[in-house]
Amino acid sequence: MPMILSHLDGFVGTVTMNHPEHRNALSDQMISEMFDAFEEMRDRKARVIVLRAHDGAKVWSAGHDVNELPNARPRSPGLR
Repeated sequence: MPMILSHLDGFVGTVTMNHPEHRNALSDQMISEMFDAFEEMRDRKARVIVLRAHDGAKVWSAGHDVNELPNARPRSPGLR
């Protein structure tokens, strides 16, 4: 299932985040699909792009997918 759905109606493009299992967390794959959709909209001469969550979403996006962040380095003893 694609994480991003896109549709063009006239000059209005709609890009829909479609990964409800992870509350539309911005993973590398989702961001890549999103940029592909933006490029497609540009190539098809969209003048406006609406970025939205899927129907019924309680959260637009949970932010960056923390599972893809690099491991944290140990803190210095003096930092808290």
